[in-house]
Amino acid sequence: MKMSLLFLIMSFSIAVNAVLSQELIPAGKIIDALKEKNCEKAYKMLGRIDDLDYKDKAGGTMLMYSSVNGCTGVASWLMDRGARIDLKSNEGFTALHMASRNGHSEIVKALLMKGAKVDELNITRSTALYMASQQGHTTIIELLIENGAQIDFKSNGEFTALFIASQYGKADAVKYLTEKGASVDIPTNRGATPLFIASSLGYPEIVAVLLEKDADIEAKTRRGATPLFVSSQDGRYEIVKLLLEHGADVKMKTNDGLSPLLAASIRGHAEIVRLLLDNGADVNQKTNQGTTSLMIASANGHTDVVKVLLDKGADTSLKNESGKSATEVAANDEIRNLISRISKL
Repeated sequence: MKMSLLFLIMSFSIAVNAVLSQELIPAGKIIDALKEKNCEKAYKMLGRIDDLDYKDKAGGTMLMYSSVNGCTGVASWLMDRGARIDLKSNEGFTALHMASRNGHSEIVKALLMKGAKVDELNITRSTALYMASQQGHTTIIELLIENGAQIDFKSNGEFTALFIASQYGKADAVKYLTEKGASVDIPTNRGATPLFIASSLGYPEIVAVLLEKDADIEAKTRRGATPLFVSSQDGRYEIVKLLLEHGADVKMKTNDGLSPLLAASIRGHAEIVRLLLDNGADVNQKTNQGTTSLMIASANGHTDVVKVLLDKGADTSLKNESGKSATEVAANDEIRNLISRISKL
């Protein structure tokens, strides 16, 4: 009897010592493993964690870092044991923000099933949908919208998910967002629409999608620039052609009197100059200061543009408000001689 009691006491003591020997692991060590993208190492330490919601100096939790790096097993373990899913880092990011931005759809799905706030904002007032759209993560965009994300919310106070997807050239995201009813004409604070930014940056596939959804082809920025103007200015030949085929106004002017033709002439885009003229642009159209495309191209040394303009009948006798002609402002003798030969015909 005494031996049995002694055996029980010794067994209990051994068990207690075994438990005590498994010291709690500081959450910071697990965060370090997650930062190194060592999901397996982090997972093995979870059973002895000391604080589910510990934050590091950046305000990041284990759930956030597992969401950043796609450590699905770690994230699931933490959520199943009650980790707080809507905590924010110092910059206002939640785990949902991080998983959405980095394309980890399984973690996004798990967070949403646990009730994550779908439209939570970080310090720049950006949502998870904005971040997924910026990166073109269509599966995550779908998950967020299905769970109530506001499709036309203006992150940062001015950018919709559709705008940011258009800006970053994410054609599949643009298609999905428009199919789900995203408004195609919501402008930024400066008046730029998704069509404008896609036209400027050279994404013809996105321009085509937006035009199919009846985007306003003549929508103007605060400066008075249209998609045709900016694509002509930035040398986007394919987009200029597409916009003209859809009836864009080739003779429009910005607030300071610049037309698509004048803008293309300034930048030296000879083929776009030809395309605009072939579609009804006025070869002698002037700026508010009386400057023609020929004067601009001549002054900037754009010989190829000068040749196109002369071929299309540009008037060499016109003068700007300073009383100077294209010949007089020519950047070099080659251009000066070109214009002079035409003038003598």
